[in-house]
Amino acid sequence: MRGWTTFLYVVRRSSAVFTIAVWSGVLAVLGMACALVVDARGAAEASRQASASDRISSAYREAYVAHSREQSALLTRDAAAHARAAADVEAALAAAGAGAKGLRTDHAAYRRFADPVFTDSASADVARALAAYFGNALVRDADEATDQARELG
Repeated sequence: MRGWTTFLYVVRRSSAVFTIAVWSGVLAVLGMACALVVDARGAAEASRQASASDRISSAYREAYVAHSREQSALLTRDAAAHARAAADVEAALAAAGAGAKGLRTDHAAYRRFADPVFTDSASADVARALAAYFGNALVRDADEATDQARELG
């Protein structure tokens, strides 16, 4: 019991040093906690950006699948299937957000050349060429969004 009393006596005698040591430890822990909070906020923001890029990439892939159906309908001259597929492409590009504005413009140009094919008032050659260009642009943008999501998250 004498040892324990001696320890308490030593702590009481150098209480200023003990107090400084305790408060230094408390400040160190608070500093680490603040650093963790800052890192957590940065990680949460990167996660949100990766999620958004993944959502955009998924929308581009949906547009590509719908555009493939659109091309098939053009080749078989099925106007109803072409209209359904075109609506699906537009919906997927709308889901992709503002970054797909150029693709929506490209799709509208394709539609201007594809629509007359169904009334036999135009050749399908220009529409097929535009469809190939549009399909390649969709794949390129989808790949870029996927790469960005991978880098972020």
